[in-house]
Formats: sequence, C-alpha cells, structure tokens
Amino acid sequence: MFRPPMGVRWFGLRAVQRKLGLQGVMWTQIARDWALNGAAVAERLRDEVAPGAILCFHDGRDLRHNPDIQSTLEALELLLPHWAGQGYEFVTVSELLWDKTKN
Repeated sequence: MFRPPMGVRWFGLRAVQRKLGLQGVMWTQIARDWALNGAAVAERLRDEVAPGAILCFHDGRDLRHNPDIQSTLEALELLLPHWAGQGYEFVTVSELLWDKTKN
C-alpha cells in the first residue's frame, strides 16, 4: 500500500506503483489533527463518515522521537465510541479493500 505524502500525486506515479507492486490508497476524510485540537477534529468528522470510509489520522507531525499526538488521541477517544454506537466496524485498509472473490 502507498499513500503519497500530503496526498500529492504526480505524473508517472502509477507506473512506479505498478513496477513496485504498490496499491495506491487515498483517504475519504482527513482529520486535520495536525492543526486542530481533539474536540475540533471530533466535531468536524463526527457525522462525516460513511460505510467504506478511509480516515487519515496522524501518529506524529514532527520528525522527532515521541511527537505530540494528543489531539489525535483526544479525537479518537470521542469518535470511536460514537461510531461504534452507530454500528460501524473498524478494519484496516487491507481488510477493507481485500476482494474476497479472488481467494
């Protein structure tokens, strides 16, 4: 799997992905957790998901050991129970995109 940094795709990317055997994946909703606090992220995304959504959260914003990810964690603490209560199931991108008819 490959998600281009910042979602930027460029001419020739698909050919390189094919050559390297990489599946390109983008998100349907981006958290903006690098710029917003946890409550703002949760408010922004709470009702914006749909079945099959691919959500982009970040586990660090700095190129350093142990970056501050508090806003991400706070948002997920609010969002995951809400979405679970709506019946959503959380799976990896691989599980979401896996075509069961091929196996």
